[in-house]
Amino acid sequence: MPKLDPAAQRIVDLGDKLFGDNWQSAFARMCGLSASYLNRIANGDRPVTDAVHDAVRAGLKAESKRLRERADEAHA
Repeated sequence: MPKLDPAAQRIVDLGDKLFGDNWQSAFARMCGLSASYLNRIANGDRPVTDAVHDAVRAGLKAESKRLRERADEAHA
């Protein structure tokens, strides 16, 4: 794998930490991106644009909210 720019490496690291070895499909779903586009970012073939950053932020925020709601339900 080629050396990635720091933004792409952060996405790869985050996806791997959240979803494990086969992270791209789940991470792409969470962010509302196509898995193939995310795969190209992870391979260094596409840049991490502002739109990708925004999609990742929105996806993380929504996932965080979903997990908090599940935790609240479990403790209710």
